[in-house]
Amino acid sequence: VLLSTRGGDFELCLGQDLSIGYQDHDATGIRLYFHQSFTFRMLTPEAVVPGGSPRNMLRSICSVTPGSAA
Repeated sequence: VLLSTRGGDFELCLGQDLSIGYQDHDATGIRLYFHQSFTFRMLTPEAVVPGGSPRNMLRSICSVTPGSAA
């Protein structure tokens, strides 16, 4: 999958499940955890292009066919 980085193609959507909780403590402090769900909503159809693995896609882009000039 190729993702657009031009801007305006995705919207960050934060979930409604924010949580903060106790993790552990020692003699000098307390550790809390913070958890928030999120996703990116696709706004334009050009934002994502399906494809194979990055290695295979790079091979197909960079390969030189026999008889062509390099």
